[in-house]
Amino acid sequence: MARIAGVNIPTGKRVPI
Repeated sequence: MARIAGVNIPTGKRVPI
């Protein structure tokens, strides 16, 4: 499972870092 330069937040969305 690859993550795209971001962090998973409890809401199930990804925020760019």
